[in-house]
Amino acid sequence: MPACCLRQLFFADTPCSYLTKQNQSLEFYKTCGQIKGDQFLLQDFHKNNIEFDEHGLACIIAIQKAFYINKKGETRRTVFFYTDCDYFEDGYARGYENGKMVYIDKKLNVKLKPDFEWLLPFDYDHAIVCNGLFETIQDGEHRLMKNGKCGLIDKKGNSVVEALYPIGDREAFDVYINSYNHCPK
Repeated sequence: MPACCLRQLFFADTPCSYLTKQNQSLEFYKTCGQIKGDQFLLQDFHKNNIEFDEHGLACIIAIQKAFYINKKGETRRTVFFYTDCDYFEDGYARGYENGKMVYIDKKLNVKLKPDFEWLLPFDYDHAIVCNGLFETIQDGEHRLMKNGKCGLIDKKGNSVVEALYPIGDREAFDVYINSYNHCPK
């Protein structure tokens, strides 16, 4: 079974998991470190056991929270997306700083701190950002968010569409992107 599927089956019951260097497979541990705010302190035994990707990053899932770790041992909490760490899109992934959502780069540096409660991934150099009273609904195995007030920012963090639209209403964002020649290829 692929690692993503194994993680999905076991992450709820396993305090820690990551891809190992020895056999390049997903391994599960009762403990591998300690969560301190938005950081993860990895135990020494695990430091030489982690398989890093081509960017020098690895994903650790610990107690249903996701963390990127680099080869220096620096960590950054990120969005727990499906069964893994949030993915990098247009050079940014979603992370946390002091409990607030931010955008990070592959060096784990905070690049943007939009003042919004929920951030979506960048796409065509723009991202949907939202505030408000969200409602979460179950749709099969997925949880979807509804309501709130959402807008669109560019990669500099500038608001290009005011946060007035419900989270599911993508028409205003698509109109903006298409109007400024950012049409999908």
